[in-house]
Amino acid sequence: LYGAGVRRAPGDAREPVDPEQAALLALIAEGADTPAAIARTGLQAQRCLAVLGSLELAGYVRREAGGRYSIVI
Repeated sequence: LYGAGVRRAPGDAREPVDPEQAALLALIAEGADTPAAIARTGLQAQRCLAVLGSLELAGYVRREAGGRYSIVI
């Protein structure tokens, strides 16, 4: 039905992360996957929630059971 090169696989349409978001993604990857655990690393709770929200809206993380966040690959 389709020849080679006629259709392309969709690319990653997400916006690139800024340094603050990248740092938060690294914390989640290291196991600090709840807002409370992230806040214990020194990031202010209010800022932590704002950055988590932006990452969730951008499609980089999703909220799991128990308020934990996981990285979306």
